[in-house]
Amino acid sequence: MKLTFFVVFFLFLGSLFVAANIDLSKETYASGETVYATIVLPHLLRDLKAEEISILKEGKRSSVGNQLYKVGDETYLITFKTPGSGNYTLLLKDLIVRENSTLIQKTFSQDFIVNSDITPFSYSPSAFIVDDKDVFTLTLQNNLATGQTLTLSSSPGIVLSKQN
Repeated sequence: MKLTFFVVFFLFLGSLFVAANIDLSKETYASGETVYATIVLPHLLRDLKAEEISILKEGKRSSVGNQLYKVGDETYLITFKTPGSGNYTLLLKDLIVRENSTLIQKTFSQDFIVNSDITPFSYSPSAFIVDDKDVFTLTLQNNLATGQTLTLSSSPGIVLSKQN
């Protein structure tokens, strides 16, 4: 009985605190590479907006356009192309969240590095959500002097391949 009480108590206590999770696909990127960040924001008062997201280079705002997709009740996907090399921070500033039954303003961040390597190719858009009837255009750009092999795939098992 005591064990059940403590488990329920700690679950309740844990639900009172805001624990945002910013999960980058990796920590180091090549210049021009696309960053995919999955963000989980429980207790957010309203939906996240692209204007609330900043990319900082060594503390100064970098002019990087981002794409924001809501993919679940508390989950978002942010994509953007990396600028030149340096140390960067993905910043979600002044979000209104519910903590301990009180509305407060919080800032969340995640650091990443862009090295001087050049990504082999770039594409636009960086992500898209489609249903069976949607048609879209995907633009690819080869950033290297040599030919590249590209394989595209989508669920459930449809694979397209193009030799360039």
